[in-house]
Amino acid sequence: MGRREPNQIAVELNCEVTRVYRSISKYKRVKVPVVTARLDIYIDGDQLHDDNVFEADVFYESLVCDGTFPIFNCTCGIFGCGGYEVNVRHEEERVLWDTEGLIFEFERDAMLKFSKELLVRLETLERVLAENGLPPRYDHPTFASKIKRFEERR
Repeated sequence: MGRREPNQIAVELNCEVTRVYRSISKYKRVKVPVVTARLDIYIDGDQLHDDNVFEADVFYESLVCDGTFPIFNCTCGIFGCGGYEVNVRHEEERVLWDTEGLIFEFERDAMLKFSKELLVRLETLERVLAENGLPPRYDHPTFASKIKRFEERR
């Protein structure tokens, strides 16, 4: 039985900055920045579950070991509400994702490229947050370390 064509994976960052008034006391309101960001994941050009949130930190954890990971969370933030897990298995030249009966096969090089592109998108988001005086959301050094471990795992 021959291998099927590997799946392709890509990421897109959608980011919007708005300013809203917030009450800081009973009598005073100030205008503050709000950054709304969403990572959209595409497999073979099709958006994967646009009603879920892609958990980047969990994805990077899945790069370094096999297992079941809650990579997609519900938009409300409660995993049990609508999130789902991805069973990740690493083979010599490919990474397999099994999610709710759908099996995706990615070449290791394609997954490595995706993980690096994702890191660039997250760095872009962090710059937007910093420009608006907001705290960072991600641990870039840890993500870079996991990418390096994935590269060395061959």
